[in-house]
Amino acid sequence: EMYSPLGNMSAQGIKRLLGTPTIDQLQTVIREAVQNSWDAAAGRKTPLFIVHLRKLSDREMVVMKETVFGDYVVEGGDDCLSDFLEQRNPWVLELSDVGTSGLGGPTDASVITQEDDDSDFVDFVRNIGTPRDTVYGGGTYGYGKSSLYSLSRCGTIVIDSLTQYNKRDERRVIGCRIASSFSLERGRNRGKYTGRHWWGKRDRSGKGLDPVTGRSAASISRKVGALERADGDYGTSIIILDPVMEAGPHDVINAIQRSLLWNFWPKMVKYPRKGPAMKFRVILNEEEQSLPDLTDCPPLDIFADAMLKLKSEGGIPIDCQRPRKSLGSMTIIKAPKGSRLPGFGPADDGMFPESSRHVALMRPAELVVKYLEGNLLPPSAEWGGLFICSDEYEVEHAFAMAEPPAHDDWIPSSLPRGRSKTYVRVALRNIGNEMEQAVSSTQINVEGGNAELAKLSSRMGSLLNGALGDGISEDRAPTRKRKGRNIRKSHKITNLEGFGPAEWNDGEVLAWFTFSVESPDPKDIKISGSSRVYIDGELSDEAPDGSRPKIRVWADKNENFLAEGDTLEVNTKNAELIW
Repeated sequence: EMYSPLGNMSAQGIKRLLGTPTIDQLQTVIREAVQNSWDAAAGRKTPLFIVHLRKLSDREMVVMKETVFGDYVVEGGDDCLSDFLEQRNPWVLELSDVGTSGLGGPTDASVITQEDDDSDFVDFVRNIGTPRDTVYGGGTYGYGKSSLYSLSRCGTIVIDSLTQYNKRDERRVIGCRIASSFSLERGRNRGKYTGRHWWGKRDRSGKGLDPVTGRSAASISRKVGALERADGDYGTSIIILDPVMEAGPHDVINAIQRSLLWNFWPKMVKYPRKGPAMKFRVILNEEEQSLPDLTDCPPLDIFADAMLKLKSEGGIPIDCQRPRKSLGSMTIIKAPKGSRLPGFGPADDGMFPESSRHVALMRPAELVVKYLEGNLLPPSAEWGGLFICSDEYEVEHAFAMAEPPAHDDWIPSSLPRGRSKTYVRVALRNIGNEMEQAVSSTQINVEGGNAELAKLSSRMGSLLNGALGDGISEDRAPTRKRKGRNIRKSHKITNLEGFGPAEWNDGEVLAWFTFSVESPDPKDIKISGSSRVYIDGELSDEAPDGSRPKIRVWADKNENFLAEGDTLEVNTKNAELIW
């Protein structure tokens, strides 16, 4: 692309359009690609998104070198694409979707289109910074595609799309590159160049470049190993050449799996009689890599339950009073802390927290924008929730415009003074207030719960500081003399915290209490407990209906079963946070 007399944007400028996202480069690319696929979902069937990290075979590399980029000439001293083409079996990252509209519409960016006409091809391949044309779509700026080029060491991608144009199926393949601007001072190609490149076929004028189409496109796609598509499998594949990989391929695949789960769990929630909104596959060199189910991948099971609850029962309304406007709704669920799956814990990349205390923020497209972090519950519990802003245009538009190009935050200060700024600012403040209020309550929902348990739960905090605290005593060890003084050694129970009650899976109502055991020396001791009923300031052995509470189970800090009944025998050398 040459600079026009009226000016253009340089390749370096395009690469900087996203600014500095709060998430890493790979996660940014995955978020952008899935968001584009969701916005392009045709609505006829559940869209499928596929990530395939693979090495190009010798035959595929020959096609890349001789057919796709056969006329590549090093310009301006930039030879990183040449370096890629000289590799034996380089890595590529292929991002594909099926069940979407593909990149349709005209291939010439100067063609005038009507308001309802498709312009996906020129918006993705030609133009920079096209506003969204999907109602309540995830994208708003059209800048996110620059992240795809940035992930490639040579700034190059190959696009393969099956779409419909003029009511006919059309296969389209084109190569694209964003490198660096340069100048040629002599020769027939003398001039200034922006650093953007395309590979395809000459258009009718002989001055521009169109994608390869039809059988030729299908042949090239097959020969470079792109996703095979049957008739009607509309969608797009983007092959990122020589992706930046800061770890080995298995670690990269694991990072991709974590990114898909952490950012797109709302699309994976299994709704009754409907299933998930979107399906995902992850492949490494032709081998399918399993993606954990949300129910088996804490804390995403909590977030999924919160989404199901919001859809079935409604949530906490988040409103603005001046001007009066419904801004959206949220819900929060608390539960016993779940064990993290290997590869999906806080030590892996910081996405999955050690203890969840987050609310996922999203617009009606139900794509996670960011997570707000709140206060922790006691060590054996965690919580999670979500907020979805209203789909009323004025409200949704305000939140969309508050997002930076990377769509990873809501920044009310970026909006001009007015209603939009007020909506976003008030919503974030009220969400924060609801998070604090929810954590200050002691109710833990396990497989539901009911209103009576909620009432009990609201009183648990005062009990902990009152009757329960009075019931704890120190077991004194024998006194010994040293230098004329009596030295009393003691075993202590401290740091008492409690939460619940909640209804367990079999209908049993449980409350949990955590505490620390401190001992002056390692020895075997017995910890005994008793439970009482506290009614209107009076202690009793049984409830009004004649039922008697009992100690159900003892466990260690890792939730390993230790004993049942009223007494626990433990060696204090290894005991800590018994509950």
